[in-house]
Amino acid sequence: MSPDTTAFPRHRQFFRAQWKASADEDDKRRLGVITSRNGSEWQCPNWSGQPQTEMHGDRKLLLLPSDPPDDPTGRGTEVSGTMSTLRYLYNWITLLIVLIAISTSFASVCYTKRGEDSRCKYDCHCQKSYQCEHETGDCHGRGCADGWFGPACQYATMRLEPASWMTDRNDDTCNDGNTNEMTVTVQPQQYLSWVRLVFNSEQWYRNISLHYTSIRSSGWMPCRSQQVATVDGKTLDISCPTAHPVDRLKLTGSEVQYLCSLYVSAGRNVALKQSAEQSSMYKGRVAGFAVDGFFERDKDQSMTCSHTAENSDGYWLLTLSKPAELYRVFLENRRYYEGRLMGFTLKMFDENGKSLFEYTDQQGKRQPYYNVIPKDTPVEPVHKLRVIQGRNSQFVTLCEVVAYGETVCPEGKFGRECERDCNCAHQTQGCFVHSGGCPSGCAPGFTGEDCLTKCPKGQFGFLCNETCSEQCIGQEKSCNHIDGACDLGCEVGYQPPLCVDGKV
Repeated sequence: MSPDTTAFPRHRQFFRAQWKASADEDDKRRLGVITSRNGSEWQCPNWSGQPQTEMHGDRKLLLLPSDPPDDPTGRGTEVSGTMSTLRYLYNWITLLIVLIAISTSFASVCYTKRGEDSRCKYDCHCQKSYQCEHETGDCHGRGCADGWFGPACQYATMRLEPASWMTDRNDDTCNDGNTNEMTVTVQPQQYLSWVRLVFNSEQWYRNISLHYTSIRSSGWMPCRSQQVATVDGKTLDISCPTAHPVDRLKLTGSEVQYLCSLYVSAGRNVALKQSAEQSSMYKGRVAGFAVDGFFERDKDQSMTCSHTAENSDGYWLLTLSKPAELYRVFLENRRYYEGRLMGFTLKMFDENGKSLFEYTDQQGKRQPYYNVIPKDTPVEPVHKLRVIQGRNSQFVTLCEVVAYGETVCPEGKFGRECERDCNCAHQTQGCFVHSGGCPSGCAPGFTGEDCLTKCPKGQFGFLCNETCSEQCIGQEKSCNHIDGACDLGCEVGYQPPLCVDGKV
């Protein structure tokens, strides 16, 4: 039986063939018999010894140290060379396709929380751990994971009691229409910044009031600086910053009967992947490990923790790229070594180095984690946060530091880095930092949560409430989204720019 020389290119000292497992496999191996891809067999000349084997899935491959059998016709060499070249080109084309696919995937999503890709500065919080779009954090319609909401699902939700249709995070369960007032308890007490309300129908929801009680009040307090911005036809954001932590919230007004969900912002993690340093380092455990987004108890990796060397003056320091109001600081201790944080001190400073807040642990027992809320100090922008080792400790080990708060932006700016411009009807009024939403409404010609989306085709003006003229030229009757001027001009007999003044 003539061998299938196309399976055995001449230029390789070691060539590869698929070994067909059978009852006489040992005999074939001893004799050096191999099976080509089309099933033909041949015996290696002067073969002795055992072949080298490789496992590829359910296939066993042999590497035989021998040249292919002689081919007196010369056709084998020609075909072998051609097939080898084709296989070489095929492999390279396949590799190129795979690399393009991988590159495209990484261009559209963030695949890692640690963010080796410099674009991925924030954690994805999509439902069922779906990956988010790498620039916007969009979850592609899948919704936010439990405990998160808001723009790019970056905002943690406060825990509200009692459980009801309003707090179940299901926007399809709603008020039955029998009540115009709802009260919830906030657990734990925390500063209030803004809330999101979702209703069951599209209306102009503005006649609703938010009240609260705090550790400093003796009764219900109104939001003295309450501002409202529309997210979409069914969703409303209310800004209500408080000077002290709140423990209860109350919504009143006739529109409460249409309410489906209440989300109360606990802030976003402004510490994630920010600049960190420490007094010293132990075995490569750098300060940045404490703000890398990995929690030791979730990943069971001690290398996600920062660690100072043994000394009596250990500290860990966080510097925020933009000053932020901090509502709560969460510290994850290192598992099995919780005693190292006992008695620690946490300090906050503004951009001028002024001390804003100081907390010293006095619980006297080991804790897996700590929640520090600056209850006795009005909220002020924080630039630096320092953790100092306790009096009886020799190390500072932090597995994760989460600082819940909000960036403080200059007037007219919004976004996680204050990188975007507000686009409001009244420019002097400003917009919400978390979303770009405008209490005065979007500038004419724009809509959307951030007021940066142009009106749909065929509409223009404030709130996109105006309709392009039927006398605009073109099948779509399109016009400028701001002033309504017809894009292609007017039909014969009508005056530009609006084409609504009748025949000339």
